[in-house]
Amino acid sequence: MALVEISEVIPKFYGRYGSTLDDKGRASVPAKIREIIDLREIKLLMLRLFETDNSRFIRAYPASYFNDKILPMVSQFDEESEAGIYKMNTVMSSCYQIRLDNQGRINFPWELLESAKIEKEIKFLGLGDFFDIWNPELYEKFVIAGKNGSLKQE
Repeated sequence: MALVEISEVIPKFYGRYGSTLDDKGRASVPAKIREIIDLREIKLLMLRLFETDNSRFIRAYPASYFNDKILPMVSQFDEESEAGIYKMNTVMSSCYQIRLDNQGRINFPWELLESAKIEKEIKFLGLGDFFDIWNPELYEKFVIAGKNGSLKQE
């Protein structure tokens, strides 16, 4: 069996994978996603709840991405205005910093799982620099809404 050179590995998250929660709210991260976490030496993930009219899921950012992309965006909000406070709340108040355990599992905060309506089955979706975690039924409804053209445009 030939070993894959690191230069041949695409260092981005990609693909769709299934997993399940155990009774303690933990889920094994799929091997292909763990491979990128290990390759990029990611130690911390920031989990963030996303809620829109057509979606409800958890986004997992590497801490470095969150620091480089999300925090600068949040720093642009006017923290003294109601609109700015609301924007900051929608981004920051649903975030949780976590580490994978020694078995490569995410231990999800219960309130995050409840908000994302994840009970047992999970769909992991690699999206380049981060990955999303969905209730599979909600993901299928989102995909159908996308195919039907009923998702909101910016």
